[in-house]
Amino acid sequence: MTPGVVLLMLTEALLIGAAWWFFRSGRRAREHEVMLNTLVESLPRPQALDEEAMITVPKPGPLASLMALFDGLDPRRGALAGAAILVLASLFGLRGGAGQGLVALALGLVAGLLALLERKRRVKRRVRLQLPMFIDLLLRSLSAGKAIEFALRHAVWESQPPLRPILDEVIRALEAGGGLAQAMHRAAARHDIREFALVALAVHISYNYGSNPKLLLENVADMVRRNEQM
Repeated sequence: MTPGVVLLMLTEALLIGAAWWFFRSGRRAREHEVMLNTLVESLPRPQALDEEAMITVPKPGPLASLMALFDGLDPRRGALAGAAILVLASLFGLRGGAGQGLVALALGLVAGLLALLERKRRVKRRVRLQLPMFIDLLLRSLSAGKAIEFALRHAVWESQPPLRPILDEVIRALEAGGGLAQAMHRAAARHDIREFALVALAVHISYNYGSNPKLLLENVADMVRRNEQM
């Protein structure tokens, strides 16, 4: 058995372990989704609120979801990783033939995809950790009698990455003439952050039905904190 074959087998074993880890993470994500759905169903809503009145934002397609994995990625690091995959595949191809080279290239691409997915998972978790503080800033401004749009802009100034770039998207959409709730829903769908969509739901209810979003925002913040403690 050549050293190249041994190295490929070890790489496959590592990728199988990584795939198992992602399966476990996906199961925890599904449990988290059930908790979110339970929260949404238990929240009080105005009687006039129905499914047709809700803002519907289509989920991003496969290509858009793939491109979203590169959001915020340092181009130099991405280029270095791509070059390393090509160099390793070329070395395997020179030593073991075209077959080994193609297998090495495929394994390298899979490893890169898993690394991007893990990076996205970590970013989403950091955003969730920042959301309670962001909601507290909103509630503080709302308690002082400020409008929801002013409260959002103030909270953006106090926020840090990775939540700050998401909020900047919302602000840019507002400055382009879009609606606040619609912009927040689009940002939540683009970055696949359900908790941020619940914040958008509170804003939508407040804008369209004149109700106070404080109760919903407090419930979302408490839910995020409980989930992280668990």
